[in-house]
Amino acid sequence: MKYTSFECLGTTFYIVKDDLGVRYFGNSYADFQKYAPTAVEDSQAFELEVDELSRYQAGTLDTFSWKLAPQGTDFQKSVWQVLNTIPYGVTWSYSDVAIALGDVKKVRAVGSAIGKNPIMIVTPCHRVIGKDGGLHGFTGGLDLKVKLLDIESKEEHDYGSQR
Repeated sequence: MKYTSFECLGTTFYIVKDDLGVRYFGNSYADFQKYAPTAVEDSQAFELEVDELSRYQAGTLDTFSWKLAPQGTDFQKSVWQVLNTIPYGVTWSYSDVAIALGDVKKVRAVGSAIGKNPIMIVTPCHRVIGKDGGLHGFTGGLDLKVKLLDIESKEEHDYGSQR
């Protein structure tokens, strides 16, 4: 298991991966420690990831080529797979994700699974907003969510008082 940390979008990010792929990518030091208790720091092992994030931040990359290996329940993984189908620059509601899974009644479970997404930005949980168009939670912080949505948007948005 290897890890690195770096600055991007005004925050410190941590990436953890092994031979299967990226296990964690986020800005929570506590979550990082859960995924990498015995990992070895190796910034050279993350050249692709850091390069693609830099290009994403600059608005010149809309699809990541990372090898992903998130750990979670089967339901969580199914939600994360749906997130990966949300196109760049498009937002869905939590209900939209539940409908894509085949059961609109699972909207709360969807919200919980999104909140446990271990690979932010690349598995684009930031593209999920409230049905009312407002921002409702983001493990990276709502300011970061607004930055990500602004990078992907071609127009100005007002995300309401949640900002």
